[in-house]
Amino acid sequence: MMLIRSAELIPTTALIFINFITQLFTIISMTGLELSIYIRSF
Repeated sequence: MMLIRSAELIPTTALIFINFITQLFTIISMTGLELSIYIRSF
């Protein structure tokens, strides 16, 4: 019973991890875009 529970838990953890990386990448790319626009305005 415990083995099935842990097997169900792994995909959920992976999904949260992938979602976190995607959000982090989006924030970094948006910040990079704003930075490049800010540098070009000089």
